[in-house]
Amino acid sequence: MENGSSGLGDESSEPRGVQQLLVEVCGHVRSRGVITLYSEAYGPASWNVKKTPLSWSFGTRAEHTKLFPIRLVSILEQDKVMAMVLRSFTDQYDPETGGKVKEIRGYRIWLDDGVHFEQIGAEELAIMSRKDSFTGNDLDPEPAVIYCGPDDDRYDGWLRRR
Repeated sequence: MENGSSGLGDESSEPRGVQQLLVEVCGHVRSRGVITLYSEAYGPASWNVKKTPLSWSFGTRAEHTKLFPIRLVSILEQDKVMAMVLRSFTDQYDPETGGKVKEIRGYRIWLDDGVHFEQIGAEELAIMSRKDSFTGNDLDPEPAVIYCGPDDDRYDGWLRRR
């Protein structure tokens, strides 16, 4: 993972920016998490991500790790824009649910002479996460969640409810 490489395979065939995106997103995975890609043409698609000693693995089978960046690029080539949400698990436990506390990060991703991305701010992400995307109705806050934005911006919905 030196020099910005994710260690995920042949980077020469990928558009510029794919490896930087993967390094940014996967750098927030302590041990395991779930990445969900959202696009207009394909809808949501989720991939497990697991930190390994030298890199990260995606999906449930070894070949999924090489397929993940290919899928990401194919979605972008079709739609030109997409969203990505990373749910990663911390070592903290929620006393009410007994489950692990999750950190959630969101990214806007677009294709324009390479892959570009920006991380969504923590408060904006928290607000977006509490709206039903079909009806616009408010949803109850998810338990045991910390919303994370760029530059260590955090909206700790988990503790604010107490």
